[in-house]
Amino acid sequence: MGLLKKLKIQMHRGDTAYRSFIVYNHDGSVFDGQFDEIYLTVKPNAFTRNAIFQKRLSTGEIEKRGDEYHFVILPEDTNGLNYTDYYFDVQLDIDEPLFKQTVLGILRIDKEITFAVNEGKGL
Repeated sequence: MGLLKKLKIQMHRGDTAYRSFIVYNHDGSVFDGQFDEIYLTVKPNAFTRNAIFQKRLSTGEIEKRGDEYHFVILPEDTNGLNYTDYYFDVQLDIDEPLFKQTVLGILRIDKEITFAVNEGKGL
């Protein structure tokens, strides 16, 4: 259990990105159990302790719909970030029996053209 697909996210800085993932068993079937917590944590690199942002199952920022887990990256999550690659992981936790698995991914922030200061100002 615990294999994820789609571990690369590419988006424009300051946009809204709706994303989802599915957790698979090792045999390729969809995992149908329950997680006590799921964390999606974004950082500039693997060596810093401070996250840029984090989404959690327990706060409703990650929610299960059918076989998929959905989350939204909001404009305020990426406003002000440099155009580069960031790193994220998805940690899947089950308390009993204790199980933790972390899967790594890349968040690529692309250029934006319409900045927040340009929105609603008229041209």
